[in-house]
Amino acid sequence: MFVPKLSSLLRIPSQYTAWLLLLVVAAYVLRILPYALGYNLPIAQEGMRDFQQVQYLLEHHQINATASYFDYGAFPVLHILVAAIAWLGFDPLRVFLFVPQLFPSIGLIFFYFFLSRYFSKAQSLWAIFCVAVFIPHIYWTAQPVRETTGLFFFPLIIYGLDRVLQPITRQKRWAWWLFLVSSLGLLVVTHHWTSVMVVAWIFAYSLVWVDKPRPVATGLLLGTGFLSVTLLYWFFFFERGLELLYSLLSPVPLVLLLGVLLSIMLGHTVSTGSVALRCISACRTLPGAIIASVLGGSAAVVVGFFLLPINYPLLVWGFFIVLAVLFFIGFFKRSTLHTDQLLLLSTAYLLVWPVVMPLVLLGNDLNTVPFDPFRTAEFIIYPLSPLIAAGILYALRTSRWFAYLAIVLLGALSTMAYPTIYIFNTNFYGTLLYDIRSDLRYISPAVQQLVSLAAADGKAVRTPLSEIATYQEAFFGVKSSQYTLVTAQDQRVKNHAALINHEIAGVSINEYWEDYQSIFPELIVARRGEDLLLRDPLLDAGFISQTADRLLTIGAVPSVTVVYENTGTDRWRTNRGDELTSNHGYSIPLPYDVVPGARVTFFAIQPLVGILGVYDVVWRMHRPGLGFFGSSSPTTTVTLIRE
Repeated sequence: MFVPKLSSLLRIPSQYTAWLLLLVVAAYVLRILPYALGYNLPIAQEGMRDFQQVQYLLEHHQINATASYFDYGAFPVLHILVAAIAWLGFDPLRVFLFVPQLFPSIGLIFFYFFLSRYFSKAQSLWAIFCVAVFIPHIYWTAQPVRETTGLFFFPLIIYGLDRVLQPITRQKRWAWWLFLVSSLGLLVVTHHWTSVMVVAWIFAYSLVWVDKPRPVATGLLLGTGFLSVTLLYWFFFFERGLELLYSLLSPVPLVLLLGVLLSIMLGHTVSTGSVALRCISACRTLPGAIIASVLGGSAAVVVGFFLLPINYPLLVWGFFIVLAVLFFIGFFKRSTLHTDQLLLLSTAYLLVWPVVMPLVLLGNDLNTVPFDPFRTAEFIIYPLSPLIAAGILYALRTSRWFAYLAIVLLGALSTMAYPTIYIFNTNFYGTLLYDIRSDLRYISPAVQQLVSLAAADGKAVRTPLSEIATYQEAFFGVKSSQYTLVTAQDQRVKNHAALINHEIAGVSINEYWEDYQSIFPELIVARRGEDLLLRDPLLDAGFISQTADRLLTIGAVPSVTVVYENTGTDRWRTNRGDELTSNHGYSIPLPYDVVPGARVTFFAIQPLVGILGVYDVVWRMHRPGLGFFGSSSPTTTVTLIRE
């Protein structure tokens, strides 16, 4: 079969349709790659949570409108789609893993239709290539999650809005209105964050792209109406979203929000030389380029090393470096009015950061904030892609081998959207390419077997890895009693805990390993390679001996010694507050950690307080938050006297 050369995109118009379809197929393949290679679960816990909603719909024949993960609301379009196909007799999990990714891939066709109205077909195709291989876009459409279907509607709305506000002819304009309004209506019940991104696009597009007063007013009115309908839906089905929006009414976020709106307003009349256009032009001068590069590089370092939940492997950064080089080539060598307009429009997504980050600074956990500023990346690539495409075209004309190398690198490195173990069957442990995501996200067949075995015994698994815990809950349900799962990944994650910036990626890994650094054979329920399923360690204590004076003086340290043996399978720990406590409230702290089988002697160290009299004293081990454990000492009678 004849396959045209890359350079043929520049001179063979008849090939454009074939190339567009090829890009759509390639985008789809990239988004199902882990599953096509044999992985049988959603690649991250967000996808597992959405599959849990699909299971609820199949079992109860109704939408789960009140019990979503972290109160993320009822947005059931993805779940209904998968359930509808499953009701035809197909396996729900297979449908979930292979069907939803079709939709954002097909959505690229509509974005091409939009771009081809303002750019050459070659530039439009290369822009589609940039979106197709963009790592954040792949990650959030591959899991799949609600955003997978949201990123199908996003380019539909971009194209429909453009056809409505800037029609070629007035014929069948009503059909475009119907197309746009239907897409907006479905989006409201599809995904909350995509709706926010669409609101930003409608307002920014109307002010930056459209140059006639009446279409501008129409766009602003449409954006206001869509925002109102979205908030009304949230009022009934996404209360947490409204609660977080209320937080924006506090002084700092409100000022920043007004700043965002002012910045967008400055972008209006960009075609006649606005402040915003002059700022963009200034960045093409040497001083402007230096300032912009320093600011952009500093922001990338701060985000990459301090704000991202984990430190990504070098190959991921290699992808973004190649993309940035092509972007700057396009910016300095092939910019047009339309690329500048789209660049200005993209700032509506960058400015989400100063609005949302105060929510985190005000005490909201990023893991539970559904307005995640990192999730602007998969949307901002749309307005930025024509500039990157311009850089590719310039490189193809001036340095073809560099262009080919950049294109091949982007295509190959796009697979780094996934932890390397999904694609290359290794985590590159012990090398500079080590990908900690492989140990945080991947659930091996052996671990799946152990979780299934625990579920068959009526138990859940206790694990420090949130991905495994979510898998247990999503596929086997919540259970009261538990086994402990110790995997080969735990130790590697502990050894590289410095790569984790936030517990969104790995929960309390160090504390977990303090509990289970000693594994006893009698605890092992099952073993699969290096992975172990353990009975929960038992806290137990056996009394050995005691000595005490019969007369104890108030205000003095009593002469008391008590010996206990750790007869359980769990270590006694000073940092857990383990102590020996009497029935009258006098406590002696554990002097040091005690391993199972070892003995410890407690010596009283605190002066006595109390009332004169005769007391029967009984000692027992105690752990705060858990209570007493082990056997009690024999009763000893003592008398409290004054000095």
